[in-house]
Amino acid sequence: MTWWMVRDRATGEEQLVSCDGAYAPYDGDLFDLAELERELDLTQERWDWGLGAIVLRATPEQARNDRWEAAKVYREQRRNAPLPIMGVLAGDVIIADCDLESRLTIAGAVQMATLAQAANEPYSLTFTDHDNRQHTLDAGQVIALGVSVATFQGLCHAASQSVRNALDTAVAEGATAAEILLIDITAGYPEPPEAGDPPTEPES
Repeated sequence: MTWWMVRDRATGEEQLVSCDGAYAPYDGDLFDLAELERELDLTQERWDWGLGAIVLRATPEQARNDRWEAAKVYREQRRNAPLPIMGVLAGDVIIADCDLESRLTIAGAVQMATLAQAANEPYSLTFTDHDNRQHTLDAGQVIALGVSVATFQGLCHAASQSVRNALDTAVAEGATAAEILLIDITAGYPEPPEAGDPPTEPES
């Protein structure tokens, strides 16, 4: 069985038709024809003539909201993933846990290290990383660790806001729901450092 979407060019009226073989009973000057891969569930989906594809029946606003929810899930996955950090300890890599609890613990340690430095007092912290290895860090090293984690978190947040702006702009400029659902929610995120450099923004 072959399914066709037929659109009246004068009125825009559409109808779904089927046949056992080739099907072209309409004058090509009056109607648009699209051969489909399968029957459509017209209550849930439609044929997008511009994209030449089957798309869900959703308003641009609904598509924007769905895409933003997916973008937030991806953002949290990136923010919470363990982060390799080099340069804090010479010749060693610290894999820092970056879930919320771990970030709060690191932030607290940075505050204590900063106070110790300001008071010119000794400070030492035994830091357990993602691989359950322990590293003895002084105040400066704790602060450097915290800066690396905070920098990566900030870049992830900035990337997610760029995605949000792209979604809002698409709605404002009249993009279709199908076009909005194709917006890349992974764009702009930094890669974890592989050498002694802190994470940086991706090249544009």
